[in-house]
Amino acid sequence: MLSITVTQSAEGVIQQAVADNEALSQPMIRVGVDIENGYAHTLDLTDEVRPSDRKLTSGSIKVLVDPKAWLYLQGTTINFSEEAGGFVFDPPSVMG
Repeated sequence: MLSITVTQSAEGVIQQAVADNEALSQPMIRVGVDIENGYAHTLDLTDEVRPSDRKLTSGSIKVLVDPKAWLYLQGTTINFSEEAGGFVFDPPSVMG
């Protein structure tokens, strides 16, 4: 699967964060993999598109992914779970 899916629960949390951050002109999320920190997933709000970014849309959420991180994130589903304490990436871990 060549996509990243944002669930409705994650979409709602992201939309609220965007609404709370009026400084972003065209809000998107940037997802990645922090290789130096045990291949941990990252998710940040941004309005900056880098020339090399892959651009995807899931629901109403625009998603940016660095090409190197794309190798680890293809087919990932991003969910939000209060029980888990935040955003959950499925598959939950990436392989280095």
